[in-house]
Amino acid sequence: MFGDMKLIAELYSPKVAMLPIGGHFTMGPKEAALATRYLQPEMVLPLHFGTFPPLKGTPKELPRSWTPV
Repeated sequence: MFGDMKLIAELYSPKVAMLPIGGHFTMGPKEAALATRYLQPEMVLPLHFGTFPPLKGTPKELPRSWTPV
């Protein structure tokens, strides 16, 4: 998660964002929701979750924490 994601949105208008949501070693659902707000994609593909116990984030948590700008 970084503020320059707003620049990526402005310059490239991504249609799809592939974002990690597991937490621990990657961003969790809360950070991915903010990245989604910054990037403004049409679709989000959640990645890197549930493969082993420390990666606790789930796809269901992402929509609950995401609110459009």
